[in-house]
Amino acid sequence: MLEKLDTVEWHLLKHARGVATDVPSWLRQLASQDADVRAQALEELYDRLFHQESNLYEATGYAVPFFLELIESDGVSGKLALLTFLVGLGERIHSEIRREGLEKVQTYPAWSQRIVEALAAGKPAYLRCLNDDDPKMRDKAGYMLGLLKRASLSDSMDGIADAIWVRLEGERAEQVQAGLLLAFGTCCEINEVNRDRLLPKLTETNSKSVQLAAALALMRLMPENPDPRTVAIVIGAVESASEYSPLTNSSWSHGYDYAFGGGLSGLDYLVGAHLLFLSPEPASLVEESLAKMVPGQPLEKALRIARILLAIAFRERTKTGATFASLTEQQQRVVRLIAANDNCWIRDKAEDIRSVSLPFLCGYGLPDTAAALRAFVREVRIGGQGSG
Repeated sequence: MLEKLDTVEWHLLKHARGVATDVPSWLRQLASQDADVRAQALEELYDRLFHQESNLYEATGYAVPFFLELIESDGVSGKLALLTFLVGLGERIHSEIRREGLEKVQTYPAWSQRIVEALAAGKPAYLRCLNDDDPKMRDKAGYMLGLLKRASLSDSMDGIADAIWVRLEGERAEQVQAGLLLAFGTCCEINEVNRDRLLPKLTETNSKSVQLAAALALMRLMPENPDPRTVAIVIGAVESASEYSPLTNSSWSHGYDYAFGGGLSGLDYLVGAHLLFLSPEPASLVEESLAKMVPGQPLEKALRIARILLAIAFRERTKTGATFASLTEQQQRVVRLIAANDNCWIRDKAEDIRSVSLPFLCGYGLPDTAAALRAFVREVRIGGQGSG
């Protein structure tokens, strides 16, 4: 195990702390039977190879194959933490692709492409992890396979969807079932065969999380004419998010996607991301249903719905100096809705709405106070905010 560690010219590679000659030692300690030693080694590798879970380095891509080797080796403990590290790398790259575009990312230095290639080379390991005894490991593996597809990290996903479906058919853990449905919906070909595989999952189980996962997967497969049940299930999930804890506890709900200007997390991220698959007409029907829910809702729920609506209306940040008139009709409807409803800003009339700001609006290039947003809608400039 790890016999090839010393064949890498670590002294020629850099990480967050300088020359990467210390990486082999930390990688070897990941195989320790002492949990404290493993935890310290992983912390040091995060610090050097994935600093602040944001920055990547030359040495990162060279270390990935050894993480995969440890995951596939018998007798190694703590594999979930190792797979979680690789998932974090994949999420970071996916976020960069969402923000900058795949073509631009492909022009990045060769060492960054090595990270992508190393993660993609782990497909056999991720597939084997689908049958791990630990349900969290199975869930994470399905998520990683879906991530390869979503982030275009792998050119070939042949057989992946079928392997996920086989695992799904034998899966008993509700959380993993939901995650595998999302993985299948992400990786499979868009055709009637796969649509017909998923449709029964809307009704053959009493699990709301499994039903929702199937509904979200079907949005990718049926963007033009979604089954009415899928829309009803998704609207119900937004209305009663607390009833979907198995799905919200899965790897699929732990993302925080900055590609959405104001950021979405948890179940709201899942819903927002999958609603983007819908064609304009069905998407507008969902928007209408969500918009009708906002008036009269408590502040927290009104804000959740508003953020989902923003995510599906503003697929890109508005340009500096944009006016209300320059927004699309859909964007105008959403902005007007948020501006007009006090319950998106305050809990009760006793609060001073003038003292409240919603910083996430800035992520979409919008004013972040009620007065400024209302002036923006009227196209009046107030205190240097809004537009005129």
